[in-house]
Order: sequence, then structure tokens, then C-alpha cells
Amino acid sequence: MPESLSIEASIQESNLYHSYDSGGGHTDGTVQLRSAMMRANYAPFLGRFFLSAGVLYNDSRINLQATATAGGYVLNGHTYSAQDVSSLDGQARYARWDPYLGVGWQGNAPVVRGWHWQVDVGALYQGGAMVHLQGVTTLGGAQQTALRTDLDAQRQDLTGALNQLRWYPVLGLVLQRSF
Repeated sequence: MPESLSIEASIQESNLYHSYDSGGGHTDGTVQLRSAMMRANYAPFLGRFFLSAGVLYNDSRINLQATATAGGYVLNGHTYSAQDVSSLDGQARYARWDPYLGVGWQGNAPVVRGWHWQVDVGALYQGGAMVHLQGVTTLGGAQQTALRTDLDAQRQDLTGALNQLRWYPVLGLVLQRSF
């Protein structure tokens, strides 16, 4: 029963930027995708089909910075003036170490001279999102407490939306030349 085992490593980095206006404020967002993956591919019977398992080091994050443009911010249904809250900042990220499972199909074996290709499909489990929001404010007392409560409600909404990405689909295509 001949079998084949291979090890792969990859590094990925990319930045995405987006700005939008909503609720009397302007928000700049940056998604920083940074990761490194190590995985093993197991091909039973030296066939073209293979199973993959690995781990991803995830240093990806989402950064948000909001500034008031038309009077203030709306947080959890409450309005705060630009004089009371000068800016809002947030960051979201997932767990640092994420397991990966996948399946794939490869062309001719990479040990043969010439071109080699493979396609794989899998899923990465990155767990629940960790979200932090903070505002720079001149408010005090009960108003500051209300702002914190509204920021926490916004944080919970954002966390709920990002938790829909606990399982992250992965599609890979490899093309290489062996000499």
C-alpha cells in the first residue's frame, strides 16, 4: 500500500482599504491579512487525491477609525456630538493559531520533471472574533457611562457579525515547475 506525504509552507500578506459615511460620521477601515501556513498533504496509494491538515499563524486584523462629519455619531440608537466624542477607534482579530483541514487533487507527481499543478479546497477554523472599541471623549459621569454602554452594544453587534466567519473557506491553486 504505497503512500505519499508532502509538507507545504506558505506566507500571505495583503491590505484592503475601505471608507464610508454613515450615521453622521466618516469611517476608514483597513483589513490587514497576514498569515503563515504549514500543512501536510497525505496522498494514499500514491494517487492524485490527497488530504491536508495543518495550522495557520493568523496575524490578520481589521482596524477602524471613525470621525464625526455632520454633527456627531449614532451609537446603539443614541447620538453623540463631535464636541463630546472626537473620534472612535476599533480593532478586530481572531485567534493566532488556527487549524486547517482540506482535500485536493493533483496532476502528475511533483517528483517528475516538468510542470505540476494541484487544487485544494478546505476550511480554516479561526474561532470567535475579539473586538475592541474605544472613543475619545470629554464626557464625564453618567454620560460617559452611557457612552461606554453604547460602545459595548456596538462591539457586541460587530462581534456577532464577525463570528459568522468562524469557519473560513480556503481555495488553493498551485502551479510549479520541477527540474
